[in-house]
Amino acid sequence: MILHHGWRSSASRRVRLCLEEKGLAYENGRATMRNWIRQVDGLIGNLIVFNWVHGIAKTASQWSDAELVQMLDGMEATLRAGPWLAGGRYTLSDIAVVPFVKRIEEEIAPDEVSAARHPRVAAWWAAIQARPAFARARIGPFLE
Repeated sequence: MILHHGWRSSASRRVRLCLEEKGLAYENGRATMRNWIRQVDGLIGNLIVFNWVHGIAKTASQWSDAELVQMLDGMEATLRAGPWLAGGRYTLSDIAVVPFVKRIEEEIAPDEVSAARHPRVAAWWAAIQARPAFARARIGPFLE
């Protein structure tokens, strides 16, 4: 399979992580389909974005930095039920929010992804980063 993507794209990060978790081989293609992917993301909205129990209807691209940080509050509450966002099992819900948590940790509010502010989220983030697929998917920095 050839994956046409941009390394820093949130959608690409989700797809690469999912493929790596499943052990599916892929070759890197040029990001010629990037605009098409953005159009599809806009059309399928909440199928791409993890939809919290209280029903966030906005797509992630429309969230402000403050709303992204508030997302951590929702995650913290959700993670009371187990180590993963769907309880006891690692699922697509966990993969879907990885780029957003990465962005919060890297540039928006690094102190929020900490044991002091959101201990369950910090533990979840450490567990995500410890997964072998995380390294293979090359979930690198947004900024360089």
